[in-house]
Amino acid sequence: VTLWLEVRASNVAAIALYESLGFNEATIRRNYYPTVDGREDAIIMALPISM
Repeated sequence: VTLWLEVRASNVAAIALYESLGFNEATIRRNYYPTVDGREDAIIMALPISM
């Protein structure tokens, strides 16, 4: 089983938190989120867990 999440690339505090919990970057969705200046990437993170 794998837990998945996505986070804005600019949200460094959230990324640091997720990494501290064991999540790793799996892929990037380019230009996923709209911003006032254009678009922003989404980082997809994964955490394999055993049940």
